[in-house]
Amino acid sequence: MSETLDKPLLQVVLQRHGLLQTDEEIQMRSLGGGVSNHVLLVETPRQALVIKQSLPKLRVAMDWYADQSRIWRERDYLRLVQTILPANVPHVLFSDDEHYLLGMSAVSHSVMWKQLLLDGQCDPEIVGEAARLLAVIHSYTYQHPELADPFRRKLLRSQDSFEQLRIDPYLRTIARRHPDRAATIDTIIRAMEANVIALVHGDYSPKNILARIGAGPTPALTILDAEVAHWGDPTFDVAFCINHLLLKAVYHHPNAILFLTGAEHFWQTYQLAVQPPGLAEAVSERLSGQVAALLLARIDGKSPVEYLVGDTTGQTLVRNAARALLARYPVLTFAQIIDEVKARLNSVDGRQ
Repeated sequence: MSETLDKPLLQVVLQRHGLLQTDEEIQMRSLGGGVSNHVLLVETPRQALVIKQSLPKLRVAMDWYADQSRIWRERDYLRLVQTILPANVPHVLFSDDEHYLLGMSAVSHSVMWKQLLLDGQCDPEIVGEAARLLAVIHSYTYQHPELADPFRRKLLRSQDSFEQLRIDPYLRTIARRHPDRAATIDTIIRAMEANVIALVHGDYSPKNILARIGAGPTPALTILDAEVAHWGDPTFDVAFCINHLLLKAVYHHPNAILFLTGAEHFWQTYQLAVQPPGLAEAVSERLSGQVAALLLARIDGKSPVEYLVGDTTGQTLVRNAARALLARYPVLTFAQIIDEVKARLNSVDGRQ
């Protein structure tokens, strides 16, 4: 697989799907795509679209392979969520089986939520809207289990994108690197795998949420990048997003309270919005363990969070906090997670 998508190939594919005439040219530029995809902004004479191609080998230091057909999970996720929240996901324009290509409508005049967070902005309106949208998706699919078939995980772990891109590189890797916490981490994984109850995005992260500020009374958000979507434990999405807010608290440790409050606000908003009430209770039971494990995973897993690489103090703080929290599991609450991170940040700042 080449490092960039070939322009003549893209023109042929677009012509095949009726999006380009034979005498027309395209303009294209890379949007990055993180470690697992090629992503291009492509402009035709009539429209702009985003084309994504899944990679068989991820761009990380360690060998990390994944099934390219995961891109069809993303296609199916976007199509389903479009029926629930049509204004909050890109529209699927085409998919090309031969080349593992997915074409989507481009989102204009938006900024990546992650960039706002890295810039020190933790807008409670964005936090709340991100939590509310997630609750709507979980609530709807929880109550419509007949929608599950396209998202069922494969029986073989070696063929499952959630296993390849999340469970093994994040959780099983830290279990191997922290053998004294391995039994606890294995228990958290097994509890997750035993609760297959709703549609899970699998990468509900600020880098995959675009915000258009000033678009109305609430920020207009667009959800992207659902290549590890599956029918599973919705707790993972909640824990994954909260984990990013906690990591930003460490990154911005003099102003950590803004991000710790954001994490609390996300969880409170989700609990109020998700239906039926029993679903919030089920997520609450597993949330703290998953957050603690993910904190450790973003330091010692295969994909350490890049803005703490080189920050030995920050990495040590997160590692020690996560290990201490995992030692308390299963008697562990969300409030204890916030308190643990806050106490360690205060210690670094000399306030304790």
